[in-house]
Amino acid sequence: GIDVSKLFSEMIMATSSKDHVIKKMVYLYICNYAATNPDLSLLAINTLQKDCRDDDPMTRGLALRSFTSLRLPNIVEYLPGVIQAGLRDQSPYVRKTAVLSCLKMHNYSADALASSDMVNQLYTMLRDRDPQVVTNCINALNEILAAEGGMAINKPIIHHLLNRIKEFNEWSQCVVLELVARYKPESPQETFDIMNLLEERLRHSNSAVVLAATKVFLELTQDMPQVHAQVYARLKAPMMTLIAGGVFEQGFICLKHIALLTTRVPDVFAAEYKHFYCKYNEPSCVKLLKLDILTAVATQATVPEIVDEIAEYITEPDANVARAAVAAIGKLGVRVPECGGGVVEQLLKLLEVDIDHVSAEAIIAMKNLLRKFPDRIERFIGGIGTFFRNIDEPDAKVALLWMVGEYGHVIPEAPYLLEPLIDNFAEETSQAVRLELLAATVRLFFRRPAELQQMLGRLLDAAIADASFTDVHDRAMLYYRLLQLDLGAAERILCRSEHVSGQFVEEVPSELQDRIFEEFNSLAVIYGEPSERFVKPELLQVRRVATNGNGASNGAAGHAGAGGGSDDDESDEESDEEPTAAPPPPPAFAKSSEEKRTAQQAHDEHCASLLVTLLHQLTGERRRRLLGKLAEGDCEKLERLLRLHFSYTERVELAAEAALAVSEVGRGGEEDEDELDDAVYLARTGAGLRTLQLVDTALCYVAGSRAKPLLGRLLHGLYEGGASLHSVWGNADEHLKTCDGGD
Repeated sequence: GIDVSKLFSEMIMATSSKDHVIKKMVYLYICNYAATNPDLSLLAINTLQKDCRDDDPMTRGLALRSFTSLRLPNIVEYLPGVIQAGLRDQSPYVRKTAVLSCLKMHNYSADALASSDMVNQLYTMLRDRDPQVVTNCINALNEILAAEGGMAINKPIIHHLLNRIKEFNEWSQCVVLELVARYKPESPQETFDIMNLLEERLRHSNSAVVLAATKVFLELTQDMPQVHAQVYARLKAPMMTLIAGGVFEQGFICLKHIALLTTRVPDVFAAEYKHFYCKYNEPSCVKLLKLDILTAVATQATVPEIVDEIAEYITEPDANVARAAVAAIGKLGVRVPECGGGVVEQLLKLLEVDIDHVSAEAIIAMKNLLRKFPDRIERFIGGIGTFFRNIDEPDAKVALLWMVGEYGHVIPEAPYLLEPLIDNFAEETSQAVRLELLAATVRLFFRRPAELQQMLGRLLDAAIADASFTDVHDRAMLYYRLLQLDLGAAERILCRSEHVSGQFVEEVPSELQDRIFEEFNSLAVIYGEPSERFVKPELLQVRRVATNGNGASNGAAGHAGAGGGSDDDESDEESDEEPTAAPPPPPAFAKSSEEKRTAQQAHDEHCASLLVTLLHQLTGERRRRLLGKLAEGDCEKLERLLRLHFSYTERVELAAEAALAVSEVGRGGEEDEDELDDAVYLARTGAGLRTLQLVDTALCYVAGSRAKPLLGRLLHGLYEGGASLHSVWGNADEHLKTCDGGD
């Protein structure tokens, strides 16, 4: 935007206004430009101190917030007095502003805050009669004491907050619930008392409150296995209610948490499998998530119905959903072995579907199924040759090659399926296909050596000679030397069975899932990663405190910053106020005078170009109306154009003179005339020649109009500045010559 720091003195005088809107805008201006005008900013301190004692609580709150937001080096010495007075104020608006001011003071000088008694006052104010003041105290204490693990909690504090939780709004309830999740009850009876108090929170209409209460229930019963299992069953109803709310974003968040819960207790949601069927109008991300949950909650009794339902999704316009549907059918066959026959039959039907990505994904699913249940290859043998001819996707080719290498001894035409790929090895562009072709050919060689010996020789020669893929070349060399050294050892190494007797690695509960579960109701669940993987290291400590006791962590329910430093109903627009004062901008973001000049020049050029374009394209009455805008406010906009003309004329002339002087000094006056002209032109262009030409073109349109007031003001302005219309025409003509169609 435009730099208006020159008006700082006038804005200081405007602080005496009694109008709240004007006062707020003036305070905002002063806070924004205080760092660039530190000396003049000191003049505002007396006014702000006076306003902090005003009879109007709104004025006191605005003054206190602005006072603690000034970015001045010596401001800390003035803060304790006004903050202490604000903490004792009768108005809740002023008190909660004062609470956040403690946090700003901590960011200015942690030592200054530590030397005062404000932290103890914040603990005392946890019993304030206004709920928003209490919420701000919790947020402030968590950030101030971040190095110590956050706000200290004990039984009296927790029970006091729980008894008042109905007084808090939704976001403040999330802050309190996150604090309760950190608390360790002294006895099982206390655990049950807390859960009874929070039972109603599970029926809340706000998803953030429900998820926060869910986290509390799970944390409190970690050491009570039987009760913990009952908690999962109790959570089912509120979670299912949330996903049926009709809001896709909220549904996605809740489905993410349900997917996490199914990794531990899939049986809890098994009876509700129909709730996870996809709807036609749901976004793809929700459909993909529902498919994952369906595969997790399926049982032997429900698999047939689920397979029939998922098979309908293969015609989805979104190829990712169709692929995921096919993959889900394959996972069901692996997860529920008793239903493997029906799954194989369904996959064989999908292989006949004339949709490339569906048949390709069906082959990949069949490969995973055969790794677990190799005896089902008989149903697949008959069509494997057709699949080789029709499949082009690299992943599907890899799956087919794996089948040939693993079951080539029962596939009669196996060697002859590999031969075309071996002959066209140099044309294959996929590294994965080349590697699998090598592996399959070597494995099949030990089972059918007579048919594969020559093919394997040609393949190894081609792979070793081709250095386009280093991994392929190295793998071929490894196979060649193994075969050359000891055939028996090579067979033992290369023909080892790949059948899976237990679970696939991705199905086994991992430490990663446990770490994500510890960060329940946070972005870690949404991203599927622990917070240290997507939070900057320097913010991780604060982040951990936030996820344990700060309302700003409730973004998992789509409400980041819930319960943060918002003001009360007296001023709703204050709710976006950040709870901490922004520190002075670092050097990397502080613009130099040259950068400011360049940015202003780009802005002026853009505005002038837009005006010239409009004047060129508009005709008749529409152009006259546009020119009339220049005459409004005593020709204020025309005067602005004239000021730009003189400003950029001076810049361009000074740049040209400087370029001439540099050329004469550097080359002793013997510079080539063309090179000198180029140097001068570049200097003028950098100084804003194009902006000047655009401004003068706009002035020419004004001069060519029949609006006498505009023409008279234009000529008078040029005369006063020592310029003429002739020079304006010259610049405009120079601009038009450089533009296509400029005549």
